[in-house]
Amino acid sequence: MRITLVHFSSGYENTFFPLGLLCISTYVKKHGHDPIIQKHPRPPLDLKNICQEILNSQPEAIGFSTLYNSLPAALLVAKQCKKQARHIPIIFGGPDASFEDVELLKAFDQVDIVVRGEGEITLLEVLNTLEKKRPLQNTLGISFRNKRLVIKNPARPLIKNLDDLPFPDYSLLSQHQAYEVVSVEGGRGCPNRCTFCSTCKMWGRKFRIKSPERLIEESIRAVSFFKKHGISQLQIIHDNLFVNPKWSEKFLSLLEGKGLSWACDSSYNSLNINLINKLKPAGCRGVFIGVETASSKLQKQIKKNLKLKTLPQVLAAFYKNKIPNSLSFMIGFPNEGPPELNQTLKMALVSKIYNPFASIQINLLSFLKGTDLYNKLKGTPLYKKNRASVFLPKPYSLHPKYSSVEKYPQLFPSFFFIKCSKIPSKFAQKIAILFSFLCNFFPATSFLILKSLSCSPYQLGKKIAIFFDKKDIKWRVVWNDKDSLEFYLPYFKNFLNESSHKLSLQNKEMVIHEELFAQALFSTKDFSSPSAKIRIDSTPQLKSGVKIKSFSYDPMSIIEKIRSNQSPLITKKQSFLVYVPKNMAQPITLSRSLFELLSHCNGENSTKEIICHFSSENDSGRTINTLKSLQKTGII
Repeated sequence: MRITLVHFSSGYENTFFPLGLLCISTYVKKHGHDPIIQKHPRPPLDLKNICQEILNSQPEAIGFSTLYNSLPAALLVAKQCKKQARHIPIIFGGPDASFEDVELLKAFDQVDIVVRGEGEITLLEVLNTLEKKRPLQNTLGISFRNKRLVIKNPARPLIKNLDDLPFPDYSLLSQHQAYEVVSVEGGRGCPNRCTFCSTCKMWGRKFRIKSPERLIEESIRAVSFFKKHGISQLQIIHDNLFVNPKWSEKFLSLLEGKGLSWACDSSYNSLNINLINKLKPAGCRGVFIGVETASSKLQKQIKKNLKLKTLPQVLAAFYKNKIPNSLSFMIGFPNEGPPELNQTLKMALVSKIYNPFASIQINLLSFLKGTDLYNKLKGTPLYKKNRASVFLPKPYSLHPKYSSVEKYPQLFPSFFFIKCSKIPSKFAQKIAILFSFLCNFFPATSFLILKSLSCSPYQLGKKIAIFFDKKDIKWRVVWNDKDSLEFYLPYFKNFLNESSHKLSLQNKEMVIHEELFAQALFSTKDFSSPSAKIRIDSTPQLKSGVKIKSFSYDPMSIIEKIRSNQSPLITKKQSFLVYVPKNMAQPITLSRSLFELLSHCNGENSTKEIICHFSSENDSGRTINTLKSLQKTGII
């Protein structure tokens, strides 16, 4: 049978390809069926054109992959397809269809079959059954409609050995050059019991992982295929890649010398200094860690149970190995108040201090189907208040086409707030946006401001949010870090200017330092072309985007004191720094003589004039060598 499988982009647009659909498509293709994968942009939707594109592929069945944010779009497009081709069976799969499957079938007659959980074998059997026009009663792992009766068949056992699955067929994807990251599935399932996460429910807490040999071979094949499209970034998809120490040891050992550059996710409890030290030689370029909350009370309530006392040492080890982290924090848990929120926000700031390579995410808790949290609060007034528009570019619920979101809130819980009596939902949204900005770009500045204003992170967030609102800011989530800096920086600087009478010189200098560093990281200048050779008659100058700055206080020393949790009492100490665009390391500290030398590299003074100013004729060789060394670093 020909089946068209439809995926809707998330907020990350074309960064990742639909790995789940690719795995399923590869499997059914191996067994004789004809899958077609279509990827469509996120809402607002052009329903007629999308529907026509699907039907133009001449499908005998249509499948929709659903996540929490794509279910409404999938239902709309499915309804349009059903109107035009009533005879084509429509199949829904993925996490958001797998939970509350019976209710979904009862509420929306455009859905004929729901494939629950793991989809390869189940979808294959569905297609075989439909092709032979046999009844679906004996197909495990599905829920379906038989006339007006909704039937839920028993669950299907999970695949025991993931190595038995075929290698993904990347030719099934279209527009290969549009993606930014090559995704490879490392395994499925997580042994943890986090109450807010649906992964442990989706896979029954059964942790499965491919053998090191299979995963490496699959990674090599994927990178080789996409290399011709100019894509080499590899993301290994697994919620907790390093949960098995023996597997991790073998995997990292076998990866050495393979030339793969990859990133992954890991539970914090699976990380240790010995493991982290082995990541860089194995090609690791990033690790995502879900911290969620720094409150020990909330950690117990959500069954996360992380031992966060060692987080600074873990992040310092990543920084020492020059490995970036992405750290996820959540706010808006039921019963979370200012004390718990303060702990989380402070830890988020600390995380960036200990690993300047880290990217900090602060998100509002999403209410996901299938989770323990959902099952506990389902049907209560806790989630009846709809999310404001800042977290959804075109909120489904505010558009007449998406009225089903309001009508069936139990099927779309992630579009609603969990009402927290201690922290208003709208304010929690603003705090999430604001501290994502502060943590990523001004962590040390924020620490100094907290001290200067004698307030908590919660109180500081309130002060800034009130100020922003007075300036009529249009609060919004900005996915791109560079765009986020450009959008919120002017408002933040206005806030600092109006608070300047309370801010010391060292505070103001730290703002300058962190802004210069952030701008250097996001510079788009091309530094690949070599500079002209240093000659006696040449006129050296700083490369475009390079900045040098003198400070009355030493920003690096202040950051080190914050990192070491030492006394914040800082004495004046003149310092000189240079900021080189796209330099992942800390800004480079200069001696006074080097700073003065660079100050004269303005494109007007010749090398001979600079030598005359800084050295005797007999010592001119040293100045020229210094200029050549600075040139190698990309400064001039």
